[in-house]
Amino acid sequence: MNDSAPRDVRILMHPGRLGYVRVITTPGRTVKAIAFPRECLTKLQNHDESSGTGVYVLWGINENNQLPKVYIGKSDDVRKRLNIHSRNGDKNFWSQTFIFISTDQSLNNTHGQHIEAKLIEKAQGAERCILDNQTNPKTPRMTDVERSLSDSFLIDLLSYLSAISIDFFEKRRTETSSSRRLISDIEEKSDDEIEPASPESQEPTATEPPTTDIEILHIKSEKKNVKASGYIQGNNFVVNAGSQAAKTETPSAQAHVINKRKELIKLGVLRFNHENDVYEFTKDYEFESPSGASSTVLGRNCNGLTAWKSGQRNKTLKKIQKPKVSTGGIDDPIDKLGMSTSDIDSRYRIKSKGIKAYGYPTEHGFVVTEGSQATKNEFPSAQQHVINKRKELIKLGVLQQKGDVYEFTRDYQFQTPSSASCVVLGRSSSGWVEWKDENGKPLNETQQP
Repeated sequence: MNDSAPRDVRILMHPGRLGYVRVITTPGRTVKAIAFPRECLTKLQNHDESSGTGVYVLWGINENNQLPKVYIGKSDDVRKRLNIHSRNGDKNFWSQTFIFISTDQSLNNTHGQHIEAKLIEKAQGAERCILDNQTNPKTPRMTDVERSLSDSFLIDLLSYLSAISIDFFEKRRTETSSSRRLISDIEEKSDDEIEPASPESQEPTATEPPTTDIEILHIKSEKKNVKASGYIQGNNFVVNAGSQAAKTETPSAQAHVINKRKELIKLGVLRFNHENDVYEFTKDYEFESPSGASSTVLGRNCNGLTAWKSGQRNKTLKKIQKPKVSTGGIDDPIDKLGMSTSDIDSRYRIKSKGIKAYGYPTEHGFVVTEGSQATKNEFPSAQQHVINKRKELIKLGVLQQKGDVYEFTRDYQFQTPSSASCVVLGRSSSGWVEWKDENGKPLNETQQP
């Protein structure tokens, strides 16, 4: 089978207040995929095939790294295995799900082993995610006929993932050098130097944008003394060589922002410029999202949809982009959590039994703000992953006990509105219903789930 041939992939979307359940098929093929938020796990009961053999991919935000965390697995009973993962709370990062199954049991355990091993191999080669898998399984022994069938299943699976903008298994485009430079250096100079200069003296090199009519976007911060430019490429965002990044991070910068900057410094993508007292991109660099790019440039948590602006039209990226329904793809501007974007200052609240909590949705999840309160104890019905998350935040000092409640000592970003509300309320809950605006409207009425 030719994996580069056009594919007739069809997606049936089942909307709900907890998010979309998407059923992905190809006419004439006996395999299908189902993609859904973790909160919709019970919906698998409507799909009998989900209790059969299959391969699954779980992913979510990795709080210690800009890249998403991903787990790849296979099971003879996918539905049962996912329920076990959910009960055990061993995949706290997990917010989105993709399962690949057959409608006639033609996908067997050997096929599953082969596909699982190939996906792990591809994910490692693509370097677009952090794998949660602890082992590297080998492909099983198979007859030529079985291997051919298994490879055809793998092509189906990858095409289904591509259809919903999931690219964990696709290598990035190869860069080519050019002498073009898209931004000018800041003229003011600083004598403040905090680290030795790089021995390399090469000039930053840039990649030509894929088309001549692409719109160049900019960030200019007088406070940070930085200028940066870039452009949308597919589902990702490319920051141009010569762009500048803040010398230091702000105290409120989350770990994944700090770690990404450290990673780029180590790789030589960011090099300190003593003359301008800022970091500088030595080459074009492709980020997973506009916010990942803007957060690195400014050294703080930042909504890229409002930070990147068109120089010609003076409009934000959010206003430039046409509205679209989220597919839950990890690189979608409404990406990693399958939720709609919001201006960073939108405020939602939970008021319940002596506690008050405030927060807002972002393209990366849901932020509960400093000073918000959480219940002192969990309810008996609280699932293990809720209990584990609260323990983790207490250990990290994010939650501190004050009287009969816990209080957030700083802003904290959760993977989903529901994971935020569960921690606040100490029980299983739907954040789409619990978080309400100042008019009392729940999140699912003001934001597209």
